[in-house]
Amino acid sequence: MSLRRETNPTVTPLTRYPSAMRPAALIIAVLLTVAGGVSAQIGSELVVYHSFPLAGDELAIVVECPAPGELLIVDLEMADAAPPSVREYLHSGAVGQAELWGDLLRVVGRADHSGLFELRIALDDPDDAGRLVALSFSARALQAECKLLVQPPSVLVPTSLGHQRIDLRDGSVMFPALPGSVPVRGLALSADGRFGYVLRAGGALEVRSAKAWDRRPSVVYSLDPQGDDLAHGMASGPAFVIVRPRDSGFEGLPSAGRVQFLDDRYDDVMIEPLGQAVAGRRWAITDDGMTAFVAEDDLLVREIDLITGSARMPFTAGFNGDLSVADVALQGSRLLVLTRRAGGLPGSLTVYDLTTGWVRPQPLTVDPLRLVLLDDDVALVVPAAGGALIRVDQGVPGRIDLSPVPIADLLDAAPIKSGALVLARRADDSRLLLTWDDAKGLQLQTFTASLADTDRVVAAGLDVAVLLGAGDGLPRRVLLPSGRVDVLSGVVALPDEAFHLLP
Repeated sequence: MSLRRETNPTVTPLTRYPSAMRPAALIIAVLLTVAGGVSAQIGSELVVYHSFPLAGDELAIVVECPAPGELLIVDLEMADAAPPSVREYLHSGAVGQAELWGDLLRVVGRADHSGLFELRIALDDPDDAGRLVALSFSARALQAECKLLVQPPSVLVPTSLGHQRIDLRDGSVMFPALPGSVPVRGLALSADGRFGYVLRAGGALEVRSAKAWDRRPSVVYSLDPQGDDLAHGMASGPAFVIVRPRDSGFEGLPSAGRVQFLDDRYDDVMIEPLGQAVAGRRWAITDDGMTAFVAEDDLLVREIDLITGSARMPFTAGFNGDLSVADVALQGSRLLVLTRRAGGLPGSLTVYDLTTGWVRPQPLTVDPLRLVLLDDDVALVVPAAGGALIRVDQGVPGRIDLSPVPIADLLDAAPIKSGALVLARRADDSRLLLTWDDAKGLQLQTFTASLADTDRVVAAGLDVAVLLGAGDGLPRRVLLPSGRVDVLSGVVALPDEAFHLLP
């Protein structure tokens, strides 16, 4: 079995950085890192690199041409059905003179002094999502294609009728839903956004059209039935399945865990046991899709080389007295690891610097549950209990004062345009929402309807959030800053089943 990152072998994912407008020099630097230098390809072929086509973000496409200053023809096929942002960008003359030939929009441009030609398209039109970007490039007798499906940030909620998708740009319900009654253990999108990968309980991995989730899978692979999660990234697409054996190993000790790659060039990798529960995420993948990290038992965090399919030596997170990892997340060149102690005692935050290899554990004043990344520098630590909130700035934790607001427990937080939206519980078990940012601090919000007994909030850095976990199963959409709260009709979430965020 072999699952490729791209169907076109000349199209390679480009590292995606969180900043909305990445400098051209940074794109070129990454391109040279991935390609091994422009000179290696001169005169041989056209090579196309791209970022993930995420609605609301910038789409970066870089073409490596045969020579500096090369004349390059760019054709946008099916232009009438293409994302409006792409059409407008090419029409604007930003990269060359545009002409319309029937349903084909043609632009002629030139590579720069390094032999690179780049497109930087802000996918900011509401109608971009769900549309195909079909580009072809030609120079001399060389040709290359790039096909990308623009995907919105979304949350998939398990229901009795399958997984229902909710668009996190506006909180609307998307159709069609992902069908099937077998529980989903993991979801991923291909690096071009065109295919969805669904890991079902029992080890079936379905490959589906990401434009029509309700179509029958094009392929179903049989993987280890004890597969627990599908690790993925926007640059890597689906990378591997984490296998957690349920049986006891030697003398009652937990069995070793396993990383099952989705590429038959690599053998499975045995790692330390994965028996300890992780409240947040067990894995993280770097933005360039080259390296992954997996949280094992006994505070170990294992580095996985996704280029060679091999496991490297782990490092130990936390302090003496810590028992298990609670959550891991990558924030630029820093890996953040939360660790917990027994009895609700304060845990710790360990920062692993990917650039220097330094491992720095730091004590926390709370029992940590999960990490919420707000941007490249700031993250929040949600506690397992209590009303304390920890702000982590460039890997350094500090406490946020919540004393003005009567809170019994902090439940969750999510990134919004102005900072973070925090869901909390009062002593009478009612819910409240607060907004927080560095400039204004913490502010209690007033809303038009009840928040019910929700306990999770998801958002994509915009003025919309979705509340989940209510006893009635009904998700709530929150519109900021108006304070409007709507129940999403037709979606009733199943209890005790995990939701999934895409991409």
